[in-house]
Amino acid sequence: MNTRTYLALWLAIAMVAAMEGCGSDRDGAVRAEADQQRALAESAFGDLAGTLDRAGEVEGLSADRKRELDRATR
Repeated sequence: MNTRTYLALWLAIAMVAAMEGCGSDRDGAVRAEADQQRALAESAFGDLAGTLDRAGEVEGLSADRKRELDRATR
């Protein structure tokens, strides 16, 4: 191989490596959130976290129903 071929090969490898580092931050954030959720589920507080999530959903439903009733009584 001549110098030009080595240079082209080196440039191609460098470009692939550079493009590999251009991943989306959203993917990393989603992965980090999933890792946190998995760690919480595996901890002693896993069941409690699920219970708190369900309670928050019920609270949200109650707040929505209250807003509907408030709008209906105006």
